[in-house]
Amino acid sequence: MNSVAANNAAYGIDGGTRLLGVATATFDVSVLEISSALTSGATLVLADDEQRTDPRLLQRLMRAEPINVAELPPALLPMLDPDGLPELRLVSVGGEAPAGRLVDACAGPMSCTWPGRSWRVAIWDGRVLRRRSLRGPRERMYRTGDLVRWNTDGELVYAGRVGSQLKV
Repeated sequence: MNSVAANNAAYGIDGGTRLLGVATATFDVSVLEISSALTSGATLVLADDEQRTDPRLLQRLMRAEPINVAELPPALLPMLDPDGLPELRLVSVGGEAPAGRLVDACAGPMSCTWPGRSWRVAIWDGRVLRRRSLRGPRERMYRTGDLVRWNTDGELVYAGRVGSQLKV
């Protein structure tokens, strides 16, 4: 619940927020959608199977239910009209680079973030990683398959995937 509380605080999710629940219950994103609403008092508007698979119906739902926060698959973004979603203030995407008019209409910088304070990042440079000091006794390291680089501001920049791996 630490990460859910941090997510809610970072993105301003509160009792006045209308969250779109577009992920199926078998997808991990649904846990964040549901938990964010339950812990903040936000309204969770669930898209049905037909709305999930038809961008026109999803757009209609998002406008009718004035959705202002949504976690959407990047492939869906080019099919949504930002002019038809005046209440939408935050779209979170992941897994691949986003594109489309909805992305073009965003004001301000776009970034990939995980607003948890209890997370650390270790970048593996391809050599054997044997330094146990990177992990505490109950910590785990996860290999994501993402290629990243440090920019001049000391931030990580996503540069693609390792080899031909797919992120599933």
